Amino acid sequence: MRYSSAEDMGSKVFADFEERDKIRMIRKRMQEFFSLQELEKSGVVSQMYPVHHYAQKDAFEKANWSKLSVCSWLSWPGGEDIDDVRGYFGEEVAFFFHWVNFYTRWMMVPGLIGFPLFFRRFLLPLDQQRYCQIGFCLMMIMWAALFTSKYTERSNIKILQWGMQNYDQVASVRKEFDKGYRGTKKELVQNSTHWILAVVFMVETVLAVAAINRFRIAAAELEEGDMLMGLPGPLAVKAGKYMITANIKFVDICWAKMSPLLTGKENWRTDQQMKNAMVTKLFMVKFVVYYYPFYYIAFLKEHIEGCEEGGPRGCLPMLVENLVIFFVTHTCTSAANLVVPMVLTRMKIRSEIKGALDKDKNAKYTYLQQQAKCPAYVGDTQDFMELVLAMGFVMMFSVALPVMASLSLVTNLIEMKFLAYRMMNVQQRSEPRGQEGIGAWSGIIKTVSYVAVIANAGMAVFVMHPIKDLPLPQKLSVFILVEHIAFFSMFLIQGAIPLKGTIQTIIEERNGDLMDEVTGDANSKVKVQDFPPPELKAQK
Repeated sequence: MRYSSAEDMGSKVFADFEERDKIRMIRKRMQEFFSLQELEKSGVVSQMYPVHHYAQKDAFEKANWSKLSVCSWLSWPGGEDIDDVRGYFGEEVAFFFHWVNFYTRWMMVPGLIGFPLFFRRFLLPLDQQRYCQIGFCLMMIMWAALFTSKYTERSNIKILQWGMQNYDQVASVRKEFDKGYRGTKKELVQNSTHWILAVVFMVETVLAVAAINRFRIAAAELEEGDMLMGLPGPLAVKAGKYMITANIKFVDICWAKMSPLLTGKENWRTDQQMKNAMVTKLFMVKFVVYYYPFYYIAFLKEHIEGCEEGGPRGCLPMLVENLVIFFVTHTCTSAANLVVPMVLTRMKIRSEIKGALDKDKNAKYTYLQQQAKCPAYVGDTQDFMELVLAMGFVMMFSVALPVMASLSLVTNLIEMKFLAYRMMNVQQRSEPRGQEGIGAWSGIIKTVSYVAVIANAGMAVFVMHPIKDLPLPQKLSVFILVEHIAFFSMFLIQGAIPLKGTIQTIIEERNGDLMDEVTGDANSKVKVQDFPPPELKAQK
């Protein structure tokens, strides 16, 4: 049951089915008789997708939701159109944009504070710079606690408003699901193999970072004219700076291809369960692949290799340099993933129009034909992954590079509009899939915020002056104290923000009243039609 205000409902208890509901019911009914995937594989059906409505496309552009312009990029991400997005694309897409809007709004605070902190290195001595960074570190800890708590509250409200509470219990069962296979030794081996492969990719990252750092040390020690792996000394040093980023991207591509294929062959009951499992495994590997190299530079390199090149600042300059390289590379690859499909789709459509006009000058190219040439919507996992990984860098490492929060804010404002434009103009319309909140991402984001507490406390104590200059026992004592105070403050903030706000309470009360009207209150009289008793005759 979904919530509707009394003004919207009037005297009606039941709401009319909307288009997304009809599409879901039709697809569910069809899947009871045949497999749509098998029909496409066998060539009986070439494509099957919901069609875009040009009127809705025009409405979203006029509302600046999917419009690409400087004014739209600078507009406040208020999320006023989110209910329309849900009505058109379904809850899965709507919850993704609901989170992106909320996250971008909340990035305003660290983004606006991080920008002036960029100029601290030109205006302040080293000790005062560190005090500013430590203050920014404490602010980010509190920000992460507020952000996760407030979004959970807002998400819960939308779950009730959109009728998605406990949606997985009523979701369609996958055709591939085998009840008899569940819990067998074969399933255990299959799932365990996937996890073992995940561990292998994590170990590869640790070993690759060690090998790259040995390469860097050897390159730095080369005499003039010496070569290392066919590279002269200066070029080898430069290559070493980009090797970590290259390894991150290489392992990321391999795991992003392999893990979804393995998850698709596992025995999950519903699409949402399969998606949550895929997202969890993908992110666990990417967490190590993306973040471990930077943790190594921040906390381990000085004690294993030394950081003489950084002078009194230690390994911090190298950490900042690698963060800049990675952030720029990550932003460029994310932009390419958005822009390249747009360009290719446009070229494909223009080529087909040109070919049709060459044969018949009066040929007409319909909006439906255009959509048939567009790529299918494959889900929000990749887009969500890129945004959450970038958010993790802001939460954990912006203390070293505060301006990263400002750059992340700017890229979010632009990327948000590109994603909306792609949904309406480049891709085929998505299936209106239901979803309870943002699924596994909710737990992942909370986990990242907890890890960020430890990372920020460690950066303030072990990486930055003046606390870094204390003896090790005192540093450990300060770290434990700071970490406990930070966690206590985080849990205090989370406890002060209730998971169920006043609006949610009102919605639940309204839903309860409607349920009574539909099913009958416990105190209502039950009317039973009076039937004469049946005649009972003994059988011979």
